[in-house]
Amino acid sequence: MAKPKQQNRGQQEGRGFRFGRGRGGRSNKPNFNSHDTEDNNSRFQAKSSEPSASRGRGGYRNRPSGGRKHNLNKSGNLQNPGIASIVASTGNVKASVPNGLTSRTSNAFSNAYQTGSSNRDGKNLTKAYPVSSSKLKSEEDRGLCPRSLQFVATKKSFHQGPGRDAPVVVRDTLPAKLSAFQRLPGELRWRIYELVFDVHRVEVLRSRDKNPENNIKRVHYRLYHRQLRPRDPKTHTAPSSEGRFTCPPLPIALLITCRSIYRDALCLFYSRTQFIFNTTRTVMRFLKITNKEAQMAIQHIELNHTMYSEPALLNFRWYKCMSDMAWYNACDDLTVYCKSLRVLHIDMKIRDWPISLQVGERWSLPLLAFARYGPRLDWVDIRLHMGSFKQDQLEKVAREIEEQIMDPTAFQIREDERLARELAGPVKAKVLRLMF
Repeated sequence: MAKPKQQNRGQQEGRGFRFGRGRGGRSNKPNFNSHDTEDNNSRFQAKSSEPSASRGRGGYRNRPSGGRKHNLNKSGNLQNPGIASIVASTGNVKASVPNGLTSRTSNAFSNAYQTGSSNRDGKNLTKAYPVSSSKLKSEEDRGLCPRSLQFVATKKSFHQGPGRDAPVVVRDTLPAKLSAFQRLPGELRWRIYELVFDVHRVEVLRSRDKNPENNIKRVHYRLYHRQLRPRDPKTHTAPSSEGRFTCPPLPIALLITCRSIYRDALCLFYSRTQFIFNTTRTVMRFLKITNKEAQMAIQHIELNHTMYSEPALLNFRWYKCMSDMAWYNACDDLTVYCKSLRVLHIDMKIRDWPISLQVGERWSLPLLAFARYGPRLDWVDIRLHMGSFKQDQLEKVAREIEEQIMDPTAFQIREDERLARELAGPVKAKVLRLMF
């Protein structure tokens, strides 16, 4: 006996079946297309009021997400789905649509915020969300609502209109009352800074902390400084260290007076200071703790370096390789961070062997790092020390490296002055005796 033709679930017993959303916000029909329904503007059909209505995934009824049924025939409710303004509010949340939207955009907002509409036959359908209601949903209804369709109450609105501009509070960072010195014109204050911050020569030292019990680390190093006699800014000759030398203290007290003076005079203080570094770790520590703007203002640097000698055993060559790499990184970092560098003095003791003492060998690569971004230094003085070569050979190679680092015009002027002094010979003093 042939079985009767199975009818669709929506056609059984004359029920009107609506494809709702089950648990998780998914449709109860696979590959569901909203364009296959009767009304293209509405994604859901009318729901049957019978108690035997179909259930979605997870055993939950296909009831609208969150809310009571609202009859569209009641007064105060909207009946036309193609509205120009839709307001859905839960608590403090308001979403408004301007009147200038097109019909397609209006239909899209209508489908998103309003699930109830009228079909072509004029039948009223059920409505899931209230069009305008300030009453919050109950805990029972809100539990069945998918998370993607719930509104979260917040103090900020989705639409910031022209009338909702929050007042902007601007706080003045300058002090309420300026001192007499700060009220001076900028040119006068800069002239005073130039008189206060004179040329100083500082040797940066790295040593253990004098109070290790105050620090958590077992070994903690700090940077200290020692003042020396400054070099002549014109001839760049180092004065003799013999005799007693009393140097004025560094004008650091003026820098820490206030924030505005610190910001104005910090770069000038670093540009007038001649820094001396004796180890690579001191250089790396100095670049790590100082201000980046202050590093860019440094114009004078002196480096003293002694290379590791070749070890007798190959097991200890690792220490020499690490020392050479640290020396190269220190020179490269000084080139990168000290953009205003103009004067460079290098005193280097070479311990590599065997070498032929030519530019381009491994010992000369850290020095050539200063010429990576082009010759821009005004004065470079390199002194090489090695007992296996004569002093004339060392000076010749040093001048070749200086030519690659210095500015061509500055290097030519310095070479002309050196040749003029050699041709003139030693200066002989003439003594004139007067007899009365």
